[in-house]
Amino acid sequence: MSDHERAILGVLIPEKPDLYDSLGLAEADFAEPAHRAVWRAIGAVIDAGLRPDLVTVGERCNGQAAIVASLTSLGLAANVEYHTAEIKRASLSRRVTAAIPRLQDAAAQGPEAFGDALEAVASELSGEELTPPRELWRVLVDTTGILENRANTPGGMIGVSCGFRSVDYWTKGFQPGDLVIVAARTSVGKTALALSMARRMRVPIGFMSIEMTAEQIGERLLAMEARKSTLGVHIDDMLSLVEAGERMQHKRVWIDDAPTMTLAKLRGRARWMRRRGIECLFVDYLTLIKPEEGDETHRSERVGKLAKGLKQLARELGIPIVALSQINRIGEGQMPGLENLRQSGEIEEDADLVLLLHRKRDEKDTLLRVAKNRRGPVGDVELHYESEYTLFTEVEHENHARNGG
Repeated sequence: MSDHERAILGVLIPEKPDLYDSLGLAEADFAEPAHRAVWRAIGAVIDAGLRPDLVTVGERCNGQAAIVASLTSLGLAANVEYHTAEIKRASLSRRVTAAIPRLQDAAAQGPEAFGDALEAVASELSGEELTPPRELWRVLVDTTGILENRANTPGGMIGVSCGFRSVDYWTKGFQPGDLVIVAARTSVGKTALALSMARRMRVPIGFMSIEMTAEQIGERLLAMEARKSTLGVHIDDMLSLVEAGERMQHKRVWIDDAPTMTLAKLRGRARWMRRRGIECLFVDYLTLIKPEEGDETHRSERVGKLAKGLKQLARELGIPIVALSQINRIGEGQMPGLENLRQSGEIEEDADLVLLLHRKRDEKDTLLRVAKNRRGPVGDVELHYESEYTLFTEVEHENHARNGG
C-alpha cells in the first residue's frame, strides 16, 4: 500500500498539485505516518498560495525532506485513479478492523448498545456526520435564538445579501447550505444577473464559469462598473475602464474558467476556494457540467444528480451555491414556471430558492420571479437591464408591493 501512497504524493509534487482537492483523500487515508506528514505539508503549501515542490513541502515536513525528495521522481499521473482507489480501499479496511473491538464491547452490553454503536460506525465509515435526534424543547430554544437575531437585523436579513434590496425583501438573503437556481431562456441575462449580484455583494465570492473565460468575465465586470461598452472600445474610454478596475481591486472574487468541469472536479475547486474564505459560489451553468467518465445515465437523470450534488456541496461547505440553468422552450412572451426547468424536475425538488428571469423582446425591464422559496413567500421583482453594459440595476419604485402569493 505504501507504493500507492508514494505514487499519489509523487504526482502532486510538483506535477499535478491541482488534484489535491479533487482526489477525495484525507490525511487519515494514508497508512504511513511519514506520508501523512507529506500530505499535510502539501495542503499547507497550497493554502499559502504556493506551488508544492521539493523545497516548499520539505520545509513543512518536520524532518521528512528525504522522503519528499524520493517522491518527486515517481510521476505516474496516468494511474492516479487506480492508486487513489487502492488507498481508499485499504483505508476503509483499516477503519473496519479498528471498529471491531468497539462493536464487540457494545455487543456485550446488549442489543440496544450494539445497535447504537453499529449505526455510529456505519456513519463514520460512510463519511456522514451522525447527528442524533433532538428533543422539541431544544429545537425551540435554538429557533427562538434565530428569530431573535433576525428581529435585531435590519430588514430581517438572515443570509448573504445578493446585492439587490428588492430581491432580499423576499429571500432575506441567500442562506448557508442552500441551493439557489437562477433560470431563464437563452440570452435573457442569467450570467449578467449573476455577475451583477457578485459585483454588488459584500462578501468573498467564487465564480465558476464553464462557458466564458476569466478575461471575458473581467471585461463584463469592467463594463458594468464603468458604464462603458467594451465592444469596439475607444482609447478615450480606457481611463474610465482603468479607474473602474482600481475601484474593484479590493473585491475578493475567485474566478475559475476551466472549460471542462465534472461534479468531482467542481467539488475539489469549490473546497479550495472555501478554504480561502468564499461565502457564496456561483456556477455558470448547471447543464454544462460534464458527466463523470463511464456515466451512461439518461441526461435528465444526470442533471438531477448534479442538482443533488450541488445541494450536498452547499451543505458541506456551509455556503449558498447559486447555479444558473436554462429552461425549456416556451411561447413567445410567456412567463416561465417551475415546470419549465430544463431536463429534470429534480432541479426544482433540490433547490431551496428558484429565481426565474423573464424579459419581453426589445424591453429593458426584466421580471424576476421568486418562484420557489423554501423559507418564505414568493413574489415578483422588477429589474432594469442595461444591455450595452450587460448590467442589472434596481427599479426605483417599491418592488416588494408585488406579491406572487
